[in-house]
Amino acid sequence: MDQLTAHRLKLAVGIAILAGGLLWIAVDGRTTRNTFVVICGIGTLVEEQYRWSKAGS
Repeated sequence: MDQLTAHRLKLAVGIAILAGGLLWIAVDGRTTRNTFVVICGIGTLVEEQYRWSKAGS
């Protein structure tokens, strides 16, 4: 797997975690556990973008 494919896969996972957390909040209405899932998704996206931009420099 090349670097671009791995990057896209990690972004897709981060987006899936984020979307799942937001959907969970929308359906369930409780935000305590669900907010943690959303934060994990955002963290995954931010970390991957940071690593990608650092590797590209």
